[in-house]
Amino acid sequence: MTTVFVACFLLLALLALHSPGAELDGQTLCLPVLGPVQQFDPALSGRARRLTEVHEAMHAEQCRRLGSLADYLIRIGVRGRVRMEAQAYCVQAVLEMSWGMTPAALMDRIEEELAIAVAGRTFGRMTGPEIRALLAAECPAIAPPSASTWGVRSATNMH
Repeated sequence: MTTVFVACFLLLALLALHSPGAELDGQTLCLPVLGPVQQFDPALSGRARRLTEVHEAMHAEQCRRLGSLADYLIRIGVRGRVRMEAQAYCVQAVLEMSWGMTPAALMDRIEEELAIAVAGRTFGRMTGPEIRALLAAECPAIAPPSASTWGVRSATNMH
């Protein structure tokens, strides 16, 4: 039974690799046995490519740390998906701040991107303020000062 499950999962994952969404700059699939498998838009270059690489590197780390089954199960629910994406966006945000972006601008943009990224891809819903609170908890580097006192573990404390 396990072999059938793994075979079906691998088949679906391989199909996904051959048909990435046109809007994706990159993607990381967390496959049983193989681990993280990444794909990048070949048209990306420069800073856009670097941002995508660090974002997807975090997803690869999540995959290796959690394993494929846990990674998949976490991403089914909206809160799990937003948390996993927030961790990847946080790594990206640190790089963008080194290039001069302000934390406030990054917080606003990433909150919007998270709301778009999870729409229709999970079970459940989150409001804008809920997404913002989760993002602040996972990425204190871009959180407003009042959010940093919540005492919630950040993505950097999970390694």
